[in-house]
Amino acid sequence: MRRLFNRGFTLVELLVSMAAMGVIISTIYGLYLSTQKTAASQEEVVELQQNLRIAMDQVARDIRLAGFLVSMNNTPIQSAPNNPDITDTFVINMACPSGRSAYLDQDLHVENSSEATFRLARAEMVDLFDAEDLVRIVRPPSQSQPIAKLLHVTGTNRTARTVTVDGFDQLVDSAQYKAGDALFISSSTFPGSVFFYLHENEIFKKLSDGNTQRVTAKRMRGSALLNGITEFALEYLMDDGSARDTVTAAELGEVRAVRILLKGRAQVHDRAILRSLSSVVSLRNRQGGEI
Repeated sequence: MRRLFNRGFTLVELLVSMAAMGVIISTIYGLYLSTQKTAASQEEVVELQQNLRIAMDQVARDIRLAGFLVSMNNTPIQSAPNNPDITDTFVINMACPSGRSAYLDQDLHVENSSEATFRLARAEMVDLFDAEDLVRIVRPPSQSQPIAKLLHVTGTNRTARTVTVDGFDQLVDSAQYKAGDALFISSSTFPGSVFFYLHENEIFKKLSDGNTQRVTAKRMRGSALLNGITEFALEYLMDDGSARDTVTAAELGEVRAVRILLKGRAQVHDRAILRSLSSVVSLRNRQGGEI
């Protein structure tokens, strides 16, 4: 009778197979880790670039608005440091720091009444205002207030494109408002101011009414910065063609543009990723003109 033998793997064959499998698994795992690191790096870079872009857009927008509906007695820029921080802020003057402004669409005479209803140029402008908002009305380009008074909104009508305000003294106040006059959110401080500064790797914006907004957000791990702004620098371009790191109070009216430089850092594993963004922004309202 013939015997059949089932021959298995030898120890050497098993060891070789296991070694080969280990090499394959290590290679796959290495590729996986590399892919994860690349994805993490890309996410950090995207977050950093978004922070830089948000900060640049906000600072540039407000520089363009500097001097908006502000009298010639007030320069568009109030304070001009090179590296704004919490103790030395970059300060911009404007009538409407919130940016919520609209234009009247028709003339209106106000007299013997504590309330008046103004029609605005477009329906979407009505959406900028809510009941109890504090507002002012200013006439460009003279920047004068027909009635120099803080008013408050009592109602809005989008269909009719109207905003109703009260606060007039019906025994004293009398004024002729004209189409093109500007209606905007205001406060007891007029003109208003916007303050920008870098503090602990974040850029902040403070309004003259005391409201402070965080423009960018950082991420930390313990005391280590993972993602945030590392530098906020300003350079001032003057009428005479020169560029200044700082400007004295007497020279503020000679600033024609501002160069903004923002730098940030993202930490990915053991590698620091650096990014920067710069832009030159002209002052559009140096003589208190319209936007």
